[in-house]
Amino acid sequence: MKYISFLLVLLLVVHLFAAETTPKQMILKTDSTLESKTSFQNEEINQYLQSFSVKNIKSILPQLGNYFLVEVDKKIDWQQLQNAKPAAVESIQPNYLNQMLLTPNDTRYDEQLEYLQNINLPAAWNYSTGNGEILVGIVDSGIHFDHPDLNENIFINEAEIPDNGIDDDGNGYVDDWHGWDFTDASELGYMASGDYLEQDNDPTDEYNHGTHVAGIIAADTNNNFGISGVSWNNKVLPVRAGFKTADGVSGYLQDDDAAAGIIYCADMGADIINCSWGSDSFSQIIADACQYAYSKGSILVVSSGNTGQSGVWYPAHLSSTIAVGAVDNNNERAIFSTFGPHLDLVAPGVNILSTYATTEDNYFSTQSGTSMAAPIVSSAISLLLSINSDLTFQEVLNHLTNSCVDLGDNNFDNYYGNGLLDVYTLLTTFNQLEIDISSPAENAYLKDDVEIIGTANCQNFWRYSVAYTTEQNPSSLDWFDVDTHQNTPQYYYEPKENETLASFDLPNIETRYTLRLDMVTTDNQHHYFMKDVYVDKTAPQLYGAYFMKRYKAEKPLYFLQTVFDDKINLELQVQFAQQSYVIHNNVADSILVLPLPENIPQGSCNVNVTATNLSGLENSWNNVLSFYTATETIGVNSYTTQNLDNELKLVDHAIDFNGDDTAAEFIATEIAGASQTNRIFQLQNNELSTLYSFADIFYPLDITSNWAGNKTLSLGISSNEGVLYRVFTTGNNYADSLYWSTGQVYGGAFIDYDLDGTDELALIKNKTINNVTKRVIMLYDENLEEMDYLLNETPTYQRNEFIALKCADLNNDGQAEILTADKDGDIMIFEKIDDKFTMTWHSKLPVQNSYYLDINDYNGDGQLEFCAGGYYQNDTDMNKTFSYFAVFGINENEIELIDYLSFTEVLQKNSLTSGDMDGDGDQELIIAVTPNIYIADLQAGQLTPMWQGEANSIENNSILCLENTNSIIVNKGYGDDYYSILIQPANFTGPA
Repeated sequence: MKYISFLLVLLLVVHLFAAETTPKQMILKTDSTLESKTSFQNEEINQYLQSFSVKNIKSILPQLGNYFLVEVDKKIDWQQLQNAKPAAVESIQPNYLNQMLLTPNDTRYDEQLEYLQNINLPAAWNYSTGNGEILVGIVDSGIHFDHPDLNENIFINEAEIPDNGIDDDGNGYVDDWHGWDFTDASELGYMASGDYLEQDNDPTDEYNHGTHVAGIIAADTNNNFGISGVSWNNKVLPVRAGFKTADGVSGYLQDDDAAAGIIYCADMGADIINCSWGSDSFSQIIADACQYAYSKGSILVVSSGNTGQSGVWYPAHLSSTIAVGAVDNNNERAIFSTFGPHLDLVAPGVNILSTYATTEDNYFSTQSGTSMAAPIVSSAISLLLSINSDLTFQEVLNHLTNSCVDLGDNNFDNYYGNGLLDVYTLLTTFNQLEIDISSPAENAYLKDDVEIIGTANCQNFWRYSVAYTTEQNPSSLDWFDVDTHQNTPQYYYEPKENETLASFDLPNIETRYTLRLDMVTTDNQHHYFMKDVYVDKTAPQLYGAYFMKRYKAEKPLYFLQTVFDDKINLELQVQFAQQSYVIHNNVADSILVLPLPENIPQGSCNVNVTATNLSGLENSWNNVLSFYTATETIGVNSYTTQNLDNELKLVDHAIDFNGDDTAAEFIATEIAGASQTNRIFQLQNNELSTLYSFADIFYPLDITSNWAGNKTLSLGISSNEGVLYRVFTTGNNYADSLYWSTGQVYGGAFIDYDLDGTDELALIKNKTINNVTKRVIMLYDENLEEMDYLLNETPTYQRNEFIALKCADLNNDGQAEILTADKDGDIMIFEKIDDKFTMTWHSKLPVQNSYYLDINDYNGDGQLEFCAGGYYQNDTDMNKTFSYFAVFGINENEIELIDYLSFTEVLQKNSLTSGDMDGDGDQELIIAVTPNIYIADLQAGQLTPMWQGEANSIENNSILCLENTNSIIVNKGYGDDYYSILIQPANFTGPA
């Protein structure tokens, strides 16, 4: 009986032993050092391990001696290993699995376990679950404060008394007791939704992205609900700097808001700042904000980008941040993860479960992206700082990269950086390592050879080298020594502490160079530090100089634009007959737009230019530009305005609904507080009267009474569906019914594209062509059958999206032309050739967002002209922000630019229409550019503003021109109070 019992115990021990070791791993202690990723320098040890097919060897716990973790491909025979152990191996053992004492009881923890185990997190919780002294700032879309799994770890500013209207802590933010909302994108009303107009103390999430990030970092843990945060006890500081688009699909952050959010986090003492967003474009304001946070001791963790291509996005590209890519649950690079030499490490980023929305069926969601990988690293750092809060940015980065599990090629590679985050090793391995390039500065411009200053030092230092590359995704053959320019590195065998590392003998090619400091340890582990610089040895060259007249309300202003081959600082000398002005720029750029003083005299002037590039090289040009400044202001008294009623979303023309032979009725959405109603209105005695109210709500796009069979149809958009409503009239009685609908519509109009005297339908919508979804203009016949589509194939830096269209016989050839435009400023004309509408003309405006089109006879010559307008928004340089409207005409069948008007204002999406406002037989252009409205006349080839007034709106400030009464209806207001107004000639008394 005793014998049987012993066997049972023995079997139990064997079973537990098998279950509590890591398969195919051994821990080996030896004085030998590594020769490569899979071999030791001691050949006797290599022979000893040969039969197990070694996959990887990694040095661990160097402070305890020479311990190595060996991963093999075959099952390990421990008895064989012990019997054959050579003298060079001091000890060998399994990598035991110790039972975790801390296992969270969260109900969905099992769904997280696979990717959390991949980063060795459960074992790490035995060493740290975080503490409330470590603060993680999240600059994102905000947070859902009422989410049931995010209650415990949201930062509360104890120095601020909530809702007392006082800045108690004196930090410049009133009542910021739980973060701040920096979003103020009122000028993006055409694409933004929700809370985007002004900053406030409520960073509540409207896009769910920030909430998902927050849950990854610090979801409430051990609360018998939901998920586990990586860090159980650290606090998160929610900062809202982004908004949701109107279609609910995307989210964006403006540079100024994001930069302000980073600075706020740093000022509030955030130890870590998570930025799960980025751009492929360098932004000086973001770079400066990151440097500010870096200088204050904050550690910025940033997602590398989701392009799946080479070229880590900004701000992850900066050396003041930690760049994080994504892997899947098989530890393979996620297909979307952006890579390159500036990538620091990777973390799980595919199907990550976290907090999401506030409805019970949507509390949690799995999301994928480098946006999910970054907060995993942020929270791992928070665990590390909970153990040692004195670590600097560079020390944290060194700990991270030194503890990673190597993936891909040996040591660092462009696809995985230094490897996969290993939280257990991060918290238990403390190899003192210092590596840094302090000079030249990041993105410095160099014209002469320079000393590279920095630090290369660690406990088991062997040697270092300094190399450069110009490749975005370099291989080992693309790195060249900074001194010899050879692919073979020049090694230095003495550690350095903030002193000269090497001399950079500048190459002759002027471009961006990535410098790489490569420090190697005695066990052949490589540690890298990278920094970008620019080589520029030649003085700047001027490509062109131009002037532009813009109106600011009624006053004309003049701007000078220069284009160089280089980023430069500029001095302009503007010389008039009696006086001169000297103008300088604030921020270096290759394209500069500078305003002349508002009080300049009227008359001729000449411009001299002196430019200095960022390398300090200078060049000068005299008399590069001559022009005449006219200072007359626009009249403001020739038209009167009066308030009508609530704000209106207007269709830009009226029709004869009631059969009284006057086109005096129109359709609009009336906005009254939070409610919206579609109505048919009539203007009588300068007052609006409602003729009919629709039961359904839709955004009105167009109206026609010229559909086949004399039907009256209204076109609109409702929840991204294009909808047609038929309107029935019998005397003064109205009715409507839904006539037709189709999905995924982004705009449209009724047009007579076959000139048969009745209207057809054109819709801007998506169409899949050869497995690629493209934005097209779809043409429908009177039976609403698809007949043709227009495809935008103009060169673009983004998706070619049609955004506006008009139709007319522009050249009097008996064939209709379709005029259209897209978001990057392309203006196009399509004509029917061989039964297919084909682009026959194309021009590009000097602005983007060309939403505004109009066709009419502006000069009374019987020939149609057309106007195309748009705007360009630059958040960091307001001199480059302007609206632009150009009039084109046809001369001998050639389309020519006649003239343009430009305005300083770009606040919201605005409108363009035309009508005979002065009764002279030609049509005046009516342009709403918030907060102004202009009436302009084309006279003798010049487009002249005749009147300026005020008009603005929360949304698209559409214009209705009622020619039968010489009237304009538009919107006006401020704050929360908006209303429609009536504009008429000053001597006009209204209809009898």
